[in-house]
Amino acid sequence: SKYGYYLGMTPEQQDIVKMIREFAERELDPVVKEYDEKGEFPVQLHEKWGEMGLFGLDVPEQYGGLGLNAVTRYCISEELAKHDAGFTISNNSYSFGLSAILAAARARVQRKWTAATCSTASSASSRTPRSARRAWCWP
Repeated sequence: SKYGYYLGMTPEQQDIVKMIREFAERELDPVVKEYDEKGEFPVQLHEKWGEMGLFGLDVPEQYGGLGLNAVTRYCISEELAKHDAGFTISNNSYSFGLSAILAAARARVQRKWTAATCSTASSASSRTPRSARRAWCWP
């Protein structure tokens, strides 16, 4: 649709996509071209992403993540990619390894490997919308 919302998106999913859009417009759009031209990695933007509590989006809450489901994660990635595909890819890259760990590893290993990824999410969760912190997202 005009605003990036899809049929069937819950109000909570719409809230988090809106928050991501606002982040991208405020933080990514003004500097994306400069980073691309210089060939630099936007460390500061990733730090801001972490300060918002958005690392570990699809990691279960019991391991310090937000516990978002695949559909919500996809909507976030799609919104970010509208602004900067490189930022989207670098933010999503951690989840490739974590998904295998979450699917097949023992709880001790899961805690060890998700803790580093999600540590910022836990400390900044007060700045993350309530709807994004709820367990409704994890299957």
